[in-house]
Amino acid sequence: MKKPLLIFSLFILFCSFKNTQAQVAKPLPEGAVPIVVTYPNYSIFIPAKINDSVEGHFYFDTGAGNLSFDSTFYANAFSPFSKSSARVGGVGTGGTQTVPRIVDSLDFIFGDHVHRTTNINISNRKIAHGDFYDGMIGHQFFSENKYVMEINYIDEYMILHDDISSIDLSGYTKIEKKKENRGAGLKFYVPVTIQVNDTLTIEEEFLFDTGSGNSVYISMPTAKKYNLSGLSNNKVRAVTNSAGFSGRTTAIYFRANSIIIGGHTLNNIGLAYSEDQSGSMASPHVSGGLLGTRTLHHFDMIIDFGDEPALYLKPNRNFGTPFEDVSVYRGFGYADRSQTLKGWVVRGFFDGTNAHHSGMQAGDKIIFVNGISVLDIPFEEQHDFWKNLEEVELIVLRDDEELKFEFELNPSL
Repeated sequence: MKKPLLIFSLFILFCSFKNTQAQVAKPLPEGAVPIVVTYPNYSIFIPAKINDSVEGHFYFDTGAGNLSFDSTFYANAFSPFSKSSARVGGVGTGGTQTVPRIVDSLDFIFGDHVHRTTNINISNRKIAHGDFYDGMIGHQFFSENKYVMEINYIDEYMILHDDISSIDLSGYTKIEKKKENRGAGLKFYVPVTIQVNDTLTIEEEFLFDTGSGNSVYISMPTAKKYNLSGLSNNKVRAVTNSAGFSGRTTAIYFRANSIIIGGHTLNNIGLAYSEDQSGSMASPHVSGGLLGTRTLHHFDMIIDFGDEPALYLKPNRNFGTPFEDVSVYRGFGYADRSQTLKGWVVRGFFDGTNAHHSGMQAGDKIIFVNGISVLDIPFEEQHDFWKNLEEVELIVLRDDEELKFEFELNPSL
């Protein structure tokens, strides 16, 4: 029997899977726009059309500004547009990268809403997020229109309100958000308390980031400030290629007693701190770090993008559910590239796991698991598929050579 995991992973290592919890379809509220919540990181995707013709799923990222496209999605779906170039950066140690930028006007259409915009960056993001990812929509449309956004994780919808007064706030806790303008960017920060253990408490402002599938991802400067490298807690290092816009990243995963946000306490939480010496997680501008969707999905959520920004939280039926994930048990992360590359591409490993010692490498393409083609394992079913395994035989392709790796999955760390 598998023992409970002591360490749990965050989004930077893993592909997105659709939530497999049984849900009964029911009519959405008036004005609601359907969203897709992916499992195990509870990331939010908005189904949308570009120019009323090309359909895609777009990652909702409050840590980003405008619309962007994945390069494969763009190449397969569009005729060429007029382009310039842009420099982008983010999580990872590879520095900023030059990417193409569309300068023509395009319409991003979801529900009854139309976001007409230019300056749309194009970058290879399926490499990190898998084939479900077609692009990203940031906060710009919502903040420029000063919308109040209601997000329901359970029933998978969002509603854009013109004013907070039109919403029933019964049961919600208001959290003041600090808004910071930095160049062309706009960032939102919320106070979070982390009770690491009986003697160490972290109290910092964390970047509110629906683009992070983490629970809490602590920045490198904050980790140094609180001497997290000296923790005796059971912990494990993970190294991931192509984690963010800036590539390779290293993080330490560990378990904390609790986090407190808006007076709500979540216990026995898996989180991580960055060891990157460059990139966004090494910057003081990220403040304490990132507050991500593996925390936020425990709540019904209202985001006020108005002149006095605020976050409203109300516990939902996810509140108090364990912070569990099969990823450390598996020992490696991958991106599901079944549609475009006919396999699952390995992205990184947890140090000391059987997968790490097996001889597999980042970039290997898994084509069979225990004799089953990965093409026959839909991404909606992959979480439960891994939970039911105790040992694996993987057939992978490396430089067109077929290799076999066999190892037991790790019962605990």
